[in-house]
Amino acid sequence: MVGKTADLQQRDYDWSARIPAVIATSLLAFGDADAICPAHMVEFYALLGGGLKDAGFDGSGRSHAQLAVLPGAGHYDILARPGLTAAIVPFLAS
Repeated sequence: MVGKTADLQQRDYDWSARIPAVIATSLLAFGDADAICPAHMVEFYALLGGGLKDAGFDGSGRSHAQLAVLPGAGHYDILARPGLTAAIVPFLAS
């Protein structure tokens, strides 16, 4: 199994053309102290339609995607951050 995973990690992949077709409500949650740079977070969010236009006073132009960037968090500790819960609960409630 490790050999297969290592093989897959060596291959180039670019799913960006497929991302705009995702219509599911999505929450992207990242830590700003991780290996994923903020520019990539925002690029992925934009591919889902987020941040491209003003939502309007009534929110009718709001994207189906949401972005949460937790300060000082990385993938090692993001699950223990209270900010993650604060982002997830309203997302799930909507």
